[in-house]
Amino acid sequence: LLPPTLRADGGSVCQIMGDPMVSTFDNRWYKQDGVCTYVLAMDCRFAQWFVYGRFMQYGETSALESITIYSGGSVLELQRGWIINNNGEKLKVILGEEKQFAKMTYDFDGEFLTLKFGQGNQIRWNGFNGAQIVTSPDSRTCGLCGNNNGDAADDFTSRFRRKVEDPYALASSWSIRQSRVCLKNELEVEITAEAKEACSALFFHPYILRCHDTIPVTDYEVACARSYATNTYAGWRAECNMLQSYVLQCETRGHNLSTWRERTECTEIAEVQKFTIDNGCPQDFPPV
Repeated sequence: LLPPTLRADGGSVCQIMGDPMVSTFDNRWYKQDGVCTYVLAMDCRFAQWFVYGRFMQYGETSALESITIYSGGSVLELQRGWIINNNGEKLKVILGEEKQFAKMTYDFDGEFLTLKFGQGNQIRWNGFNGAQIVTSPDSRTCGLCGNNNGDAADDFTSRFRRKVEDPYALASSWSIRQSRVCLKNELEVEITAEAKEACSALFFHPYILRCHDTIPVTDYEVACARSYATNTYAGWRAECNMLQSYVLQCETRGHNLSTWRERTECTEIAEVQKFTIDNGCPQDFPPV
């Protein structure tokens, strides 16, 4: 089998999800405790594209709040609520319709806003706290998503080309401070039996088992339990949010799990859409 971060068509995948957790292009997992704006990934060979992620504090925990893409001379920010911000102007997002902005294209399928840029790169944004970044296996990247060289052992390489062991040291070196003070979320999470049970019930559901041989489930299950334990949003099922990230990775590798919400009795998509828009930035014409 190919390493779990490689797509069936040869792309490398980095994911940011939940509490937040990061799985790099080379499949190194870690807890991202920094609260700041960071370089998630960039083209370290030719500097043709950059992807920044803003992580904000919410109560005692933190989460990814927005993603900014610099490519082809254009800058777009993906905000909560599936909003695309172009220098203060919201681009129109229409369900099921692909649109173009400069050298980028984007479309929305009701669950993910997908933006394509550069030579085969793309970002899939769940509109709230999770993203998947896809690039070519030949791209030499740097940032929180690692260097995409097939070796997870050297993914913790700082901006100054030094290897570090601590995830926060890695994040700090890739911070974009702007006018904000960066800090570390010191929350210690206790994984409860309830959290483990809720996540296990989903990730080992018979409908999901078909992907286990392709995408190992262990790291997702642990990340799910952490997100479940720190969830403070009423009506928000953190375990379903994490399963969404797993299903996305499975579908990227060619598995059809299109009815996973119905099969696992997770939150219906209409409820997810309402929650995402209600908890996003204000907008006059939401996409759904």
